[in-house]
Amino acid sequence: MADTLYFPDNTAIRTIDVLNDTSNELWDILEGQFDWVKREDYISISPSYTHEHIGEVVTRTCVPTKTISEILGRKVFTAHRLFGTESKTSSLYVTDIFLGEQPAWIPSSGAVLGKTTHYDEVAKPCKPEMLNFSEQFFICSKEDAGAIFGLHPERLTNDSIYSALVVEGQSEPVAFRYYDTGFDWQSFYVALARAHGDLSLARELFNKLELPTD
Repeated sequence: MADTLYFPDNTAIRTIDVLNDTSNELWDILEGQFDWVKREDYISISPSYTHEHIGEVVTRTCVPTKTISEILGRKVFTAHRLFGTESKTSSLYVTDIFLGEQPAWIPSSGAVLGKTTHYDEVAKPCKPEMLNFSEQFFICSKEDAGAIFGLHPERLTNDSIYSALVVEGQSEPVAFRYYDTGFDWQSFYVALARAHGDLSLARELFNKLELPTD
């Protein structure tokens, strides 16, 4: 899934399609660091950036969901591989619909829509910090996004999709971000519900949650 990741200071990390020639330099670097990586097995790649929890420079890639669904034996909405370019480690992670009670840190204007699950892979070194957290995708009013989470980009809208990095055993997220995915949060959640095999979850959330329109 092509997207742009924004940090609170508005630094933007834009993924680049593997078919786009401007990604070649990024693939050359990654393939030089990990001899098992082949760009034809991927959809997109990001420039490197420092990961708030893992604590090192990483590169994020998007993997075809069909490949990962076959490995896991279930349908997934998105699949990515995260590379720690300093430790030469990696992890696979997928995004699924969020089920269960909403966390205490979510304001009344919002809801967590999806969360990531992280996996280590056979014969691929992985560090513990790549596995002991989840990225939780959520929505809320843009006013709460600024006042509570410290996100103040001028381009923020009520359709923006935010994310929180939540470490196992900690009640509060360690970092907040937001994404430009190219579609609104309703479409994002419907896709999550469809991958989960239960579109009634989308109807339930839409009936329960009302965000102001821009």
